[in-house]
Amino acid sequence: MDLFYVNVAYADVDTFIRSVNGKIINPIISLLFGLAVVYFLYGLVMFIMNSNSEEEKTTGKRHMIWGIIGFTIMIGVWGILQIVLDTLNIKDIDPKGGSVQLNNYSPTYTPVGGSTSGTAAQGQVDPFTGNQVQ
Repeated sequence: MDLFYVNVAYADVDTFIRSVNGKIINPIISLLFGLAVVYFLYGLVMFIMNSNSEEEKTTGKRHMIWGIIGFTIMIGVWGILQIVLDTLNIKDIDPKGGSVQLNNYSPTYTPVGGSTSGTAAQGQVDPFTGNQVQ
């Protein structure tokens, strides 16, 4: 019995990231795009309906401009993300589809007693020592 061996439970990171992306991040992004559209349209309606009042037209213009700025920022973030992914040649992440494919990771540990235990398959590299697992 090795008293210093620590049992570590690894969750499937790919499933977790996909779940967070699909249930939290993507709906928030859709909500923000929707709010930007509504804000722009509200400004447009204010601008058209209040053609007599210069103050209301200015307020409508301001709403339309901020709606366009919101669109530009959100689309710019997607563009920058795509440029970074293409530059670094990362093919396993699809931000539009919301999928992330991570490589399988099977860590190995060398407890204080010196025996190797873990779930690494033969031929994989031990991340701590850099040696190939036999």
